[in-house]
Amino acid sequence: MSKTTIPTAGIADDAIGNTKLDLTANYAFTGTITGTPQDMVLLSTVDASSGTSEVVFNSTVVTSTYKHFYVIGHRIYSSSNSVNFEFSMSSDNGSSFTNDCKRGQVYRNLYSGSSFGHEQSTTNSGVAVIGGSIANSSAGGSLNLYINGSAYSTWKYINYLFGFRHSGGEAYATNGTFEQQNSNPYNYFKFRTSSGNIYGYYFLYGIKG
Repeated sequence: MSKTTIPTAGIADDAIGNTKLDLTANYAFTGTITGTPQDMVLLSTVDASSGTSEVVFNSTVVTSTYKHFYVIGHRIYSSSNSVNFEFSMSSDNGSSFTNDCKRGQVYRNLYSGSSFGHEQSTTNSGVAVIGGSIANSSAGGSLNLYINGSAYSTWKYINYLFGFRHSGGEAYATNGTFEQQNSNPYNYFKFRTSSGNIYGYYFLYGIKG
């Protein structure tokens, strides 16, 4: 006598393996995944491929649940040539940007072995310049930015890697660090260029840490 139904208790936990399942087939999942992710979580994506005045991640996604944040940027450029790519952080959801910012970075021209160096700058408006004078070329740039300890009541240190098309027509690689002299937890991040619209794709990840 054939059986069409097998009691659950009659199936061993390891009874069904890849020899009985077609691993090339598609299987529909109708259940609910529960549990809280403990590692890096994608919180928000901004598509600025058509251009915008600024790219903002506000207190809706920048919360104290996550102690650190990571931003990936792709095809970053401006509608204006020879402008700064700027990053700002706020502890009151964008109402003010008053913290002092110390920045140091090293840079290299990818087209010339003799064009490289380092530089330092200080601002008291909470604005940090990433890289150098970027171009209005749709080839764009690539950003990896790490906001460590954003949710802690201490000064913040932000590290970045930024490869971009310089306004002079060549490509540059930069890496640097900001010291943000504000002990309040942050809940707002903003990217813009010093003139014109900003373009690109931006991905914000939170790390519980």
